[in-house]
Amino acid sequence: MEQDIDLFLSIAEMAGVFVAFGALISVARDRTDQDPLQLRGVIGVVMIGLVVLVAALLPVALARYGLTGRALWGWSSGGFLLLIWVAISRLLLDPEHGEWMKGDARSHPAITVFFWIFLEAPIQIPLALAILGVAPALAPAFYVTALVLYLLEAAFVLARLVFSRAPRAGR
Repeated sequence: MEQDIDLFLSIAEMAGVFVAFGALISVARDRTDQDPLQLRGVIGVVMIGLVVLVAALLPVALARYGLTGRALWGWSSGGFLLLIWVAISRLLLDPEHGEWMKGDARSHPAITVFFWIFLEAPIQIPLALAILGVAPALAPAFYVTALVLYLLEAAFVLARLVFSRAPRAGR
């Protein structure tokens, strides 16, 4: 676990950068621009960044309570998965965001499929494997895989936000 502490702290620092970028974009955003993708993107970047930040610190904190091995990675993975579903539920239960997600999925089906199938599922599957105790020796790798992919998901959402703000021809 000692070797992982530096990695987790570095990932938490990177997640903090995404939270900061999201907050900065939110503050700097032109108040007359009411593009829902912009606002939803900022919310997504900040939420994903916060989940990664907490998830990166979770095993470090639990290890301080003496958890090791399967218990450490099972509880950490359970906490991480819970954080993900709280964030997803929070967004889905917001009627305005839910409507935006439906419209965005219709407008950008390839991006939606990529997001849910190639980012979100590969994040949650390793966490479920760690919780279930499948290949216990790989549990730390499963956790790191989920953290890194979730960080990449934050980068994906941030890139989508930035590129959606790029001036379009004829505008």
